Amino acid sequence: MQLKVEKNAELVERMLGAHSVVLHVDETGQEMSNLKQASVRTGQVEVVQNFGRYYTLLLVRWHAEVFSQLSTTAHYQHGVGELFGVNEYMCTFLVPDSFLKTRKIWPLQ
Repeated sequence: MQLKVEKNAELVERMLGAHSVVLHVDETGQEMSNLKQASVRTGQVEVVQNFGRYYTLLLVRWHAEVFSQLSTTAHYQHGVGELFGVNEYMCTFLVPDSFLKTRKIWPLQ
């Protein structure tokens, strides 16, 4: 992934480097004035956001599965009527990995 990001940044630098100015500060407070450096950082942020979102949704999905099973068991086997249908609210989280990896908005659609 990093090589692809760097190749894309080099391409942007070759195409726009002579015609653009970059004045930006990254998350650590360091100034970025190089188009290639800013483009690399943009690509890295996109990758990190995608994987961060995916791994967060994995944890949410696990919690949704546990809560769904507990509420279903509590209602049907132990007669806790207040939990009837609560598991239906968890359905939006119970999706396969391939679907989670493509989501950019919430709730899942």
